[in-house]
Amino acid sequence: MSHENILNYIMHFYFNNYFYVVTEYANGDNLKDYLDNRRKDRNDRTSLSPSPLMSEDELKTVIKQIQDALKYCHNNRIAHLNLSLKKIHFKDDVLTVKLIII
Repeated sequence: MSHENILNYIMHFYFNNYFYVVTEYANGDNLKDYLDNRRKDRNDRTSLSPSPLMSEDELKTVIKQIQDALKYCHNNRIAHLNLSLKKIHFKDDVLTVKLIII
């Protein structure tokens, strides 16, 4: 499988009775940490009207990338059975989604 919004699998191996999977490196936050950090930053500011955690354009960008990745999986007869905020990572601290499917 190769898709720009899916974390690429590289290899797997066993060592000392443990199973390891090696994937592409995504050095940005996962979506949960990203939103938690945004929430903390928003709460640290003294404002009577809090701003949203993501702008509408940011949210559209992220949702579209998740949708594209899931559509690619489904077209290849793969169902993601454990999708969560922690399984959605960003690459290079920008809003480029990398979905973890393992």
